[in-house]
Amino acid sequence: MAGLDRGGTRPRWGPDGRELFYLTAAGLMGVAIDTAADVALGRPALLVEGAYDGIVDSERPGRTYDVAPDGARFLMVKVGGSSVEDPYAGLTRIHVVQNWFEELTARVPGP
Repeated sequence: MAGLDRGGTRPRWGPDGRELFYLTAAGLMGVAIDTAADVALGRPALLVEGAYDGIVDSERPGRTYDVAPDGARFLMVKVGGSSVEDPYAGLTRIHVVQNWFEELTARVPGP
């Protein structure tokens, strides 16, 4: 796969400290890290393929994705275009959601 050997940006530790996630041109990568004796790196694996925020504009500060507490799910912003080369092509509108917490509370019953 092209782009997997060119490094990455925006590293984030997994919740258990045994996996490191990062963005490349191909998408979100993950690599196992063993620190039992010395540091041993596993083989990087492409976990989520596609054009996501932070892959193209890697110079912009801030978080562009997060890892769920279980380490198996990710919150990411998918950009409008169909490729990393032109991620913002076709964007013609923006959706602003106000009072989202009230809507969530109405849709999801409490304890």
